[in-house]
Amino acid sequence: MGCWRRAPASVRRRSATLCPRAERVASKRVTRGVAVQAFGPCPPVGTRLNAWMMRTPLLRWVLVVTLGEAVGFTVPAAVGVAVTAQSWGPVATLVAVVLAGSVEGALLGIAQADCLYRWGALPVRRRWVAATSVGAAVAWSLGMMPSTLGGLNWTAWTAVVVGSGGLILLTSLPLAQYFVLRNHVRRPALWIPINMVAWLLGIAWTLAPSPWVDQSTPTGALILIYGIAGLCMAATVAVVTGVGIIGLLPPPIEIGAHGKRSSSRSKRYA
Repeated sequence: MGCWRRAPASVRRRSATLCPRAERVASKRVTRGVAVQAFGPCPPVGTRLNAWMMRTPLLRWVLVVTLGEAVGFTVPAAVGVAVTAQSWGPVATLVAVVLAGSVEGALLGIAQADCLYRWGALPVRRRWVAATSVGAAVAWSLGMMPSTLGGLNWTAWTAVVVGSGGLILLTSLPLAQYFVLRNHVRRPALWIPINMVAWLLGIAWTLAPSPWVDQSTPTGALILIYGIAGLCMAATVAVVTGVGIIGLLPPPIEIGAHGKRSSSRSKRYA
């Protein structure tokens, strides 16, 4: 067994010059049975940040998915404002918003797939992105249906139909993702109710400003208010789904040298 001793003063001084904040990467050099603690140059900031985020999976998921959903939500929001200003017909508006919703789903899927692929939960990203885009398009088409059909005559039957449509709306996106996820996590069916709760809480943020805005509200104020509401929605969905997906991943989460999850499970589904 060798004994430990500090690196020579010249090595320590050179290391301090390379990494003034003492953020150093230790390497071991063995000389004549004595292990010497030596320090090399610190890696780039981006590499250190990525490695830190990979060791905190929930934080990575929340940051990446919040960004993906927040950016994605601006697409149907902008399209909705544009078609309203141009006074498009209900069918044309429906088609435009649904296509924009599919783009939102694709951006959300890219963000989620990035985390799942790096953790080894998915062998490829494209199927997840496609499923999320299709699920989002279905959800937007159902959500636009009341405004497309016009005023509804509220009866008991109408309430049942609307309630059923709302349930399908909430399940459309996670159900599409379920068929991609089912062979790669534990209890994949739980992904559906997890998302239903997440989106119920998230959509509440987009409805919150309604009592304080009307047709007299300036456009700039509307953009700011609903922009903040959209960001809160994205963060809420990211936190709830992040806690859920990490609970479904089979342990352990082993982070490799390149920031990817390595386990026998990932090799099995490659």
